[in-house]
Amino acid sequence: MLHLERLLHAPRSFVFRMHSNPKLFAQWWGPQGFSAPSVELDVRVGRRYRIAMQPSEGDRFYLSEGFREVDPPARLCKEWPEHH
Repeated sequence: MLHLERLLHAPRSFVFRMHSNPKLFAQWWGPQGFSAPSVELDVRVGRRYRIAMQPSEGDRFYLSEGFREVDPPARLCKEWPEHH
């Protein structure tokens, strides 16, 4: 299991919007040299996200999971795979 936490000096509503709006999410997501050409976010409990990741050289790949907790603007938690 991986748990990441970061303190951001920004209002919660702004941070939540950057994580829940596909257009805004695509502007910042991923490591340097990667883009997110397609972002689908259905930010509701039990619903899913699907993010296309594109390295500068290499094949596009996808990240996909569901949301288990959604409490705007304070909390957004993804589901953990059954095999964790």
